Amino acid sequence: MTETLNQIKAELTAIVANKNQECDRLRQQIESLSKDIKEKEAEKEEAERKTDYKILSEKTEEQWHLKQTQKLLNDKLKKLESTQEITSEECKEYQDRIHAAAREESEKLIEKAKPLYNSLRELSAKSGEIYNQFDEMTRLLTYDIMNTPSIPSPPLDSYRGRSIAGIKDVLDFVQFEELKK
Repeated sequence: MTETLNQIKAELTAIVANKNQECDRLRQQIESLSKDIKEKEAEKEEAERKTDYKILSEKTEEQWHLKQTQKLLNDKLKKLESTQEITSEECKEYQDRIHAAAREESEKLIEKAKPLYNSLRELSAKSGEIYNQFDEMTRLLTYDIMNTPSIPSPPLDSYRGRSIAGIKDVLDFVQFEELKK
């Protein structure tokens, strides 16, 4: 996703740079037109002094066209300067691209997490089984201890291989032996 964001940043920077270049180009054209208008104004004044109406008419018309062109370029420059930043359409386009990249990254992470999630579910199920077995063993052990008579039993070695059910007898025997001492 970082690559996508860097690419989008580079594209946006290029758009702003292009708009700045366009503004500079328009400013140069306007400056050039201003010089041309001044020249035509001087030629027009010279024609007025000579009272050559044909030349005067031509120069006035040329000057008018240049002023109109300058006005159009000024309007274009103002419009471009007012939208020099990224337009809302461009923002939406890049926002959509960012969201798509984030969605794609999320999907990749979800795919990576699925095996971990499945393993966690399996472990949870196994721990539930172990808990149930432990609970059952505790219940049986408690039942056996409660129902085992407390009488002295044979030595501890004889309990090898027997079930947990005889633990109470072993404890009673150990206590009995300690009391004898």
